[in-house]
Parts: sequence; C-alpha cells; structure tokens
Amino acid sequence: MLGQNVLWLMHCFCFLTQRGWKAQPSGRLAVSATSARSGICILTSGSTLGTDESNSWVYGSLEAGLAFSNASLGAVHAMAHSLGGWLDLPHGECNAMLLEHVINFNLPESGERYRQIGAVMGLDTLKMSLQESGRAVFNEVRRLREESGILKTLGDHGVRSGDLGDLSVNALKDACMVTNPRKPTQRDIEVVYGEAI
Repeated sequence: MLGQNVLWLMHCFCFLTQRGWKAQPSGRLAVSATSARSGICILTSGSTLGTDESNSWVYGSLEAGLAFSNASLGAVHAMAHSLGGWLDLPHGECNAMLLEHVINFNLPESGERYRQIGAVMGLDTLKMSLQESGRAVFNEVRRLREESGILKTLGDHGVRSGDLGDLSVNALKDACMVTNPRKPTQRDIEVVYGEAI
C-alpha cells in the first residue's frame, strides 16, 4: 500500500510532463488526480481515513488511472521496471525512490510544467523561478515519499555503483522511455540511479 500511494502521484507527473503532451480530457483528469492526491493525508499501514477522505482518495485514484491509461510514462517508470526486475521490489516503491531524481533530470525540459504541477499540489510555485519551483516540487515529492514510509535508498536495497550500467541499459530499452521529456543517454540514467543510491 505504501508504494501505491506515491505511485498514483507519479503516474500523474509522468503523464503531465511527457514529450508530445497536449491538453486533453486525460490531462484534466491527471491534474485533478494530482490535486486530490496531494491534498489528502498519506495512507500508511496504520492510518485510517474518514468517509470524505476515502471518497476523495478513491476518486483521485480513478482519475489517475483514466489519465495514465492513455499515455506512456517516461524515465521514472522505465527505470523502475528495470530496478523492480533486478531487485524484485514493488513497482510503486521503485518509482518512489526514483521520482525526485528524475524530476531533477527532466527540469531543463519541463520546468514550466513542474511549476504548474507544484501549484496544483498547493505549493506557491507560480511566483518562483523555474529552478526554485523545481526545487519546491522535488522537496514536496520527497516529503510525500517519506511521509508514506518509503525511507530506504537504492543502496539500502543492495544496489551498488557496479550495477548501474546493466540497470541503465535495461531502462533505455523500456518503451516508457520514448515519451520522457528529456532524451537521456546511458550515462544520464546511470547518474540518476547513482543519485538514488
């Protein structure tokens, strides 16, 4: 359950920043789901939600699913697929450990979109520079990950620098990489994985 809470938000991020994205009904669903996800408390294994919060969570999850069923999902998912296969970890947890680092990598191509995503998340990013708003979104994603109880790094799961080449080669072969807003090289992917160690 912990990784799934952050996974919903990640699907929306990837959808809203993918290469070739245009405003469409699915985009409105992703924006709405992003707002719902970041506007309610994070579910952990020991928490409970009231009826209104539960309804919001379920509806936001539905919106996110409808949105990302019409999109490819970018580098964070491609890298999570490779990592999950390597370590046999849940997909949501792999995404959670990687998203903030992929945000930093994609910031030069998606700064304005991250600024808008930050505003939807309730951050005051519209008055910030692209770098400042990117940092604010990075910090909020990290906070949500930690609040969800996902505290381990790739290194805590046994990933070492010698593994990064194989992980990166596999990630670059993943179909999700095609729509990432910034086209990565193998070295770029190795650096992003390395930052998550």
